[in-house]
Amino acid sequence: FRSTLFSIVTTAVVLLASGSTFAFDPGLPDTVSIDSVVSFVSSAAIVPIRFANDEPLSAIEITIALPKTVAKLDSFSFAGSRVDYIATRGVFYNIDSTKVSVSVARTSEPDIPVGSGIFARAYFSWPSTTTPQLLTLDSARWQSPSLIEHYTYFVSNNVNEILPAFRKGYINIQPDPLRPDSLWIVSTQGYAGSIVAVDVDLFNEKNLQAIGLALTWGTDRLTVDSISVDGTRGSTAVSRTLSTNGALHQMFAELQFADLSPLPPGTGTVARLWFNIDPACPETTITIDTTTYGFIQKSYLQLTSADGSIQFMPLFRSGEINVKIGTGITEGPGSTLPTSFRLEQNFPNPFNPSTEIRYALPHACRVKIDVFDMLGRNVRTLVDAQQTAGTHQVTFDGRARDGSALATGIYFYRIEAGIYAKTRKMLLLK
Repeated sequence: FRSTLFSIVTTAVVLLASGSTFAFDPGLPDTVSIDSVVSFVSSAAIVPIRFANDEPLSAIEITIALPKTVAKLDSFSFAGSRVDYIATRGVFYNIDSTKVSVSVARTSEPDIPVGSGIFARAYFSWPSTTTPQLLTLDSARWQSPSLIEHYTYFVSNNVNEILPAFRKGYINIQPDPLRPDSLWIVSTQGYAGSIVAVDVDLFNEKNLQAIGLALTWGTDRLTVDSISVDGTRGSTAVSRTLSTNGALHQMFAELQFADLSPLPPGTGTVARLWFNIDPACPETTITIDTTTYGFIQKSYLQLTSADGSIQFMPLFRSGEINVKIGTGITEGPGSTLPTSFRLEQNFPNPFNPSTEIRYALPHACRVKIDVFDMLGRNVRTLVDAQQTAGTHQVTFDGRARDGSALATGIYFYRIEAGIYAKTRKMLLLK
């Protein structure tokens, strides 16, 4: 990967030397700028790096002088940036790690179009013993052991090199507030073979536009099922997403709030995570902690201010699931809740004129049940609503959305509930 990127950048340099033009644009719009951010002694910093270009580009390299203090550059993330679609990326440090160069170069992808926006986000951390101070992030130039010059430049699609204007930024590390923004996992108890709800609590001092949760639990005995916000402070979220990596026992969830209706200051539960505990899990304690989710495009535990201008990491406290054996609620006579999602076979089947479809929800969630014909066309929506935990049923009367009778044949019914989805087949026989 690194050699590929060096090859692309080196090719651009060779072409320049063989007769391509060299341009210097001292002002807008060809610009690289580092955002200035405020953080706290016991926190960390997410620093956006922005760029603007007035012609299509095939490659970009940005070189930054790092603060000569205890601050450490942890990583870069291209997620959601203007260049997140480009496959070839590289991060190169000089020998004493006081300078870093970040490069992107398209291969078969389209040019980077004219415009302005985020190039990447840099993640910095420091020991909690750090004193309040102002850190400077400025432009730099250095030469690698292989004699490759690293500095800040753009390469246009006709292999012209452009030197953009560079605006330095700052990290203002301030003393911790009396009560800094904090996010914590509420410890709970669960049972082997059951589903368990884990609350995520938050204290925030200002309005928030988004909450990002990057979590890990370190065992195959636990798998994340879904995320819900019903009955929590996060219930006003306009969107929520959940990505999982079962092999690494990780997840990343994000809650987004409307611009005109951000999450107001306060404290309490903002989301509820639902986990499945393996039936073979012994009695144990599973810790849910924060992590870095993803590889090239990394996601972190982070909060976004209401205007979207600042992303920062709250203080975090891990939580535990104390797993027990044999005393959890199980489905059967006298039970109160199902322990997992389930979609049963309709009955009767074949049917005429109607049939019953039963399904189980271990927790409250949005449920949608659709009926499709053999060509995959949606002929009827039976359920599209928020429903409580428990066993439910719905009747299908063999009619289409407009009330007309459906013809004899095979049909499919599909449920989507949280991240659970399942399809079954039924036969209408007249």
